[in-house]
Amino acid sequence: MTIHYTATFEGSTMLFHGEVSFKEASEDDVSGNEDRIVKACKRKLVTDCERWGVETKELKSFECYYFANSKENRIMKWEKE
Repeated sequence: MTIHYTATFEGSTMLFHGEVSFKEASEDDVSGNEDRIVKACKRKLVTDCERWGVETKELKSFECYYFANSKENRIMKWEKE
């Protein structure tokens, strides 16, 4: 199963996208494991930020989601106030 995440950063209009693969997981495994999924996405975000050339302290929004039956299912969404 692939979990997607998107992030936006201060001073950029671009939407950044990353993915985390949970090879043994299915849609049925999401419920009850949201915290673990979000933590894995955050860890991947840190390494992606280095690759993208942006700093995590500039993070403006962050969202984790997956697709099931062509429908986007949000796990969490955070926006800086």
